[in-house]
Amino acid sequence: MPELSQRGREVYTNGNDEVGLKTLLSRLNSDASQFVHDELELAKLELREVAGALSSDVREAGQTLAKDLAKVGVGLSLALMGGLALTAGAVLGIGRLLGDAFWAGGLIVGIVLLVAAALAMKSAASDVKDSDALRLENTRETFQRDKEVLADEVRETKDFVKQEAQEFKEHATGSSTQHRH
Repeated sequence: MPELSQRGREVYTNGNDEVGLKTLLSRLNSDASQFVHDELELAKLELREVAGALSSDVREAGQTLAKDLAKVGVGLSLALMGGLALTAGAVLGIGRLLGDAFWAGGLIVGIVLLVAAALAMKSAASDVKDSDALRLENTRETFQRDKEVLADEVRETKDFVKQEAQEFKEHATGSSTQHRH
C-alpha cells in the first residue's frame, strides 16, 4: 500500500522492503540496458558463426575453383607447347607428303590442335559447372536457419517487452488506484 514519505515521494512497500519509484525506474532502465547489451552480444556471436560458415564455404569453393582452373591452365600450356613442337614437325612432314605444300600441312595440323584444345576446355568447363562446392548450399541453409532463429528471437523479444509493459502498466495503474482510495 503506498504511503507518503517526508519528501512527498511515493514509496511502495513490498513485504519489509521499501522501494521508491525512482529506484524502480532505475532498475527498469538498468535491466533494459542489460537486456539490449546481452541481445547485441548474442547477435555478434551469431554473426561470427555465420561469417565462419560462409568463410569455410567460400574457401572450399575457391579451392575447388583453383584446382579446376589449374587443370585448364595445365591443359592450355600442354596444348601450346605440344602444338608448337608438333606443328613444326607435322607441317614439314605433311607438306613434304603433299609435294612441298607446307601451307596445307600447317592448316591440317592447326585444325587438329584446335579440336583437341576445344575438347579439353569443354571437359574443364563441365567440371566447373558440376562442382557442388560452387553452389554454396551450406551457406544458403545456414542463412535460412539464422533468419528463422533471428525471427523467433525478435518475436520472443516483442512478446517479452509487451508482457513486461503490460505488467508495469497494471502495477502502476493498480498502485495509483490504491493510492487514491
